[in-house]
Amino acid sequence: MLGRGFQCYPAGVVARQYVHRPSTSVCGALLWTGAWASAGCGTGGEESVLDGDKANVALCADFADEASNEAAVSGSTQGDEAQGDRARGVQAQGDHLIALNAYYLQEEATRWVRQQPKLDERACPPVLEEVFAKAKRLGATIVRTNGHNDDVDKAGDTAMQVDNMVFDEVAFRGLDKVLCCAHQHKIRLILTLGNYWDAYGGARQYVAWANLPNPRRGDARFFVERSVIDHYKAYIEALLRRENHCDGIRYGEHPAVFAWELLNEPRGRGLDDDGTKMRRWIDEISAHIRTLAPDHLIGTGEEGFESSIEGYDEDFWRRDARADWMFRTASSFDMNTASPDIDYASVHMYPEAWNFEPRFIAAAGCRWITAHQSIAAAHGKPLVVGEFGLRNRDGMVPDLDVRRDIYRCWFSCARRAGARVMAPWMFAYDARPDWDLYTFYLKDGTEFEDPANRYAGVIRDAARAVR
Repeated sequence: MLGRGFQCYPAGVVARQYVHRPSTSVCGALLWTGAWASAGCGTGGEESVLDGDKANVALCADFADEASNEAAVSGSTQGDEAQGDRARGVQAQGDHLIALNAYYLQEEATRWVRQQPKLDERACPPVLEEVFAKAKRLGATIVRTNGHNDDVDKAGDTAMQVDNMVFDEVAFRGLDKVLCCAHQHKIRLILTLGNYWDAYGGARQYVAWANLPNPRRGDARFFVERSVIDHYKAYIEALLRRENHCDGIRYGEHPAVFAWELLNEPRGRGLDDDGTKMRRWIDEISAHIRTLAPDHLIGTGEEGFESSIEGYDEDFWRRDARADWMFRTASSFDMNTASPDIDYASVHMYPEAWNFEPRFIAAAGCRWITAHQSIAAAHGKPLVVGEFGLRNRDGMVPDLDVRRDIYRCWFSCARRAGARVMAPWMFAYDARPDWDLYTFYLKDGTEFEDPANRYAGVIRDAARAVR
């Protein structure tokens, strides 16, 4: 740390201070201090969580107006010419794109492939047909899904890598189907190459394959041990050099691929405090992907955490949202976004899981988007909000109508601030059990606004707003 608002960056990275000020309206200013109710901005008196969320929703667009002006100014900054061309690919289909998360597609396709007595390379599994067709109905042009499955407990079922560089060809055929069917439906894919968490193998599994002692969830050795890094790079190379059996196109050149993400939600726990080691890993892995897929976009897949709160609105995040832990994570969004082979900035957003102060959920979501959009624009790169959601049950906002209003607020905030992609978590096909806390549907025979579909109408409206 060299002084307030500045950090020590690798050579060639410009340090900037990003302070995001609240709306200048009376209610907006009071919202950020937590005093909105006494000024008549809310119901007055002892407000409930529900009333607080409604007030936050009402003021969200007000903040987005000011943030959009900031983004318009900072957005004039551009990266190098080649990087600028790739980054403009995010905008090729429009100024703001709607995406869906459906991480399970490779699994569903693999199980379908195993059931076929004679595989028709042109046929799409029914689950893929349903998900991609409904994505189009919702107005989504992108689906974010897994490009990996390293869960050894699923060997013989859906695991793609069943041991260190030992692959199950049938499971890879399942991913072949995902790419081919997406292309047939004119859907683009964001594919994660691995997972920080234990699901589908994760960082722990790579550390275990390296025969290192006591592998654990989110193991920091994934990012620094040379044998682990080399194994991960070898998997990536095998994947991106693979020729798809459905259409004969190499993965690194496949037109269905919108982007590759280095890892789902990499965190710096156990690394150095300032994020240098994470940045070094990002530089190495993204450069490797660039050699294999020179025309595809590359993102980090991160959540947007920082190694320091300097440059953010310290009063809001510490006092109001009570979420200053997000700025002590040994990973720097700003530093990572500046990596030369990273084409877009990546954030996720889960206010309940991150223990935001309930009254500030809607406002904090908007601030999270706009703060990161300004940083991304200063680096000449678009912002992709790769995941976000509120819990359908056991959460801070039990009322579906209020959750829908908050989603509308966040979609509007992202669009007006200049974020390029918004991808709510998690879209399910009709027969998929409702076990995930964030699931939404578009069930056959129902209207978009049917409560069973939860956010389908909100997502459709968000897509219409940018056409």
